[in-house]
Amino acid sequence: MPPNETGNLPDDHLPITRLRNLGSVSMRQLAEIGVTNVGELRALGSVTAYASLKLRFPRTSLNALYAIEAGLRGVHWQRVTPDEKTILRKAAIKAIASARQRGF
Repeated sequence: MPPNETGNLPDDHLPITRLRNLGSVSMRQLAEIGVTNVGELRALGSVTAYASLKLRFPRTSLNALYAIEAGLRGVHWQRVTPDEKTILRKAAIKAIASARQRGF
């Protein structure tokens, strides 16, 4: 999803522990699915990363999706607009459904 606003984009080599908006639980869970730096997270994209988290950790909330998206943009998670949240949420629902159909 193209951002409508970007801040200082985080360097791909930074560990996810330096990414804005993510809490300790999200960072630990991302590491458990193999995402340890910003470049790995950017390569997955916010929707795929969230879908992977949701499938592995069912209690993952949509706030994680918004935090990941905003973190990759370098902005506070509250800067993700309601329209963008709707687009992200719909994309995440499709990604999760598709993964489940493939047996994940």
